[in-house]
Amino acid sequence: MRHRTEEEIATANAVDVSALPDPQTDDQRVIAGPSGELERQWLVVIGICTHLGCVPLSYKGEYDGYFCPCHGSVYDTSGRIRKGPAPLNLEVPPYAFLSDTRIKIG
Repeated sequence: MRHRTEEEIATANAVDVSALPDPQTDDQRVIAGPSGELERQWLVVIGICTHLGCVPLSYKGEYDGYFCPCHGSVYDTSGRIRKGPAPLNLEVPPYAFLSDTRIKIG
């Protein structure tokens, strides 16, 4: 789980989705919270590289998102694959906001 800044969210929203290997908007990767509004500041992803199952490093890489040093896959602050051999974005697991302070993952 990553708590994103307004700048990180704005950067993720500015990406031309049609240029991505696995096209998804940032809004497609977050869900609504208890208020019904999208909780864009919270990104919940499974931290396993979609190339060969390595563990990417957070806040690393060219897009300050996730970087897999094993084979060079680079993900942005939305967990979307931007460069490297990984074919897919980092997986967003099923999750739900139970309250303003609790999230259930899985």
